Amino acid sequence: MKLGLVKGLVGPFLFILLIIGCSDSQNDSNIGSEITISVEKVGDVLDPKDIKVKHKQNVTISIKSDADGIFHIHGYNLEQHLKSGEKSEINLIADATGRFPIGFHVSDSKSAHGHEEHGHEEHGHEEHNKCDYQFPLGSPDIPVITLNTTKGQKPGSLIVNINITNFKLASGPEEKDGHSNHSTDMQEDKNIGHWHLYVNNELKGMYYDETATIEGLDSGENVIKVALSSLTHCEYDIIAESTILSEGDSNKHDEHDHNDHDDHKESIIGNFIVEPN
Repeated sequence: MKLGLVKGLVGPFLFILLIIGCSDSQNDSNIGSEITISVEKVGDVLDPKDIKVKHKQNVTISIKSDADGIFHIHGYNLEQHLKSGEKSEINLIADATGRFPIGFHVSDSKSAHGHEEHGHEEHGHEEHNKCDYQFPLGSPDIPVITLNTTKGQKPGSLIVNINITNFKLASGPEEKDGHSNHSTDMQEDKNIGHWHLYVNNELKGMYYDETATIEGLDSGENVIKVALSSLTHCEYDIIAESTILSEGDSNKHDEHDHNDHDDHKESIIGNFIVEPN
């Protein structure tokens, strides 16, 4: 009798373990996997505009451009010189999650189309356009953002967690697509959007989740700042800031010298989006 009861319990128990094992395997399936994505720069836009991959994937980006220039993934500090009509490749490990702007520096200054009207200063991207709209003082609907940081497992890595009230992070594609229109008048709901992450006043990424991971921090003090942004990409004067001490990363991503192309303006042509597994 007891033996039959034990057998009856063992079956469901093993089934549960099998389900858990399969679930963990699916979550880890993207780690180390390879993916190749082909994109084309046409005018001021990347086609497709968003390059989407999973965390820890081995990514190859095949790029064809209609102009000579430098393809730059912010946050990852990766650059690739492109020649008009020719294909080039960038290889990287997607080890930092979030949304990272992709810039393009035109080699021929006569062809530079300038992006000053959208507030993108050369290289530093120290600030985005500030929103003309200001939340009324004393209003119960004023958004608030707070910041908490935790050291990552690797030297020079950091996990950034935010907490927001009276503000919704865009989730659906129809909401996120709003950032392509740079007119704040087109946005009816001021309490929805995303947030920007800065390290030492340099934009590292744009995020729609409450957690982001960054790597390759310099050794010493680093100022981490987060700011709420509208769907149309203007920043509200609602920020949180913290200074952290980092050990630095000896295997930091490819460092580049912006002085090589200081004379040319940069356009933001797309985004490199690394989604959590």
